[in-house]
Amino acid sequence: MRRSTRFKLALVLSASVLTATGPLWAQHSGARPGERNVLGPRATVQIAAPEDPIGSQVGEQRGDLVGALRILSRHLELNERQVAHIRAVLAEAHEANRALRQELHALELELRSELRADIPDQLTVGALVIQIHDLKSRIHERHDATREAVKAILTPEQLRKVAIVVQAARLQPVVRAFRLLGLLPPPNPPLPGGDEGE
Repeated sequence: MRRSTRFKLALVLSASVLTATGPLWAQHSGARPGERNVLGPRATVQIAAPEDPIGSQVGEQRGDLVGALRILSRHLELNERQVAHIRAVLAEAHEANRALRQELHALELELRSELRADIPDQLTVGALVIQIHDLKSRIHERHDATREAVKAILTPEQLRKVAIVVQAARLQPVVRAFRLLGLLPPPNPPLPGGDEGE
């Protein structure tokens, strides 16, 4: 059996289990009075909250993105042409992903609604889970393509700096573990004289 077919069968089976155990999950703690907690506190399916529509934080994110691009520019020592080119790549990716994110949001709401039904339809739930998975895969592929497009703009020296940052990001769980075990100093140690570090 092909890998994708086995995966889809596993998703349908998972959807069947979700629909069969939906009423049990609904009784789990975590739901507000009069509200069913459809997936339970330990669910791994991420469903966007209906009160947080797509794009509600675009203004905040835009400011963060401008600041992030500024930091990227300084760290990699980008020239103006590179900054403009990266800005265009990111803008195009954002627009392309917007429609995918809106579609994902709609599917997640539909799944949530179906799971809240007294007797959720297993086939509908399975189909929605598969569609959500496929859409998330497409979004992931777009992120990969964007990352590669940005890397194509960079010089070999800039790519070396990117590789260092990527390696540092992979070490973040290790750094947290070392810090928890007291093997690293706190991030902002107090300065002599009692003043806090910046």
